Amino acid sequence: MALKQHGVGAFFMGGKNLQRCQLIQQLVRNWPRMKELANKTNVPFAFHVPPTGKKLTSMNLE
Repeated sequence: MALKQHGVGAFFMGGKNLQRCQLIQQLVRNWPRMKELANKTNVPFAFHVPPTGKKLTSMNLE
């Protein structure tokens, strides 16, 4: 996977048929937790950002 090869972190956002405003709300709602995870997690990493709620889940990079 490119994330692993290049040693970067990523947050995957979105959801089925979300409008632009809903994506912005998703980003704003989860921004504090995304910043926290980015600062304390060693690269490479990937997290799924849910379309609703605030529970980010780690994604397997294998």
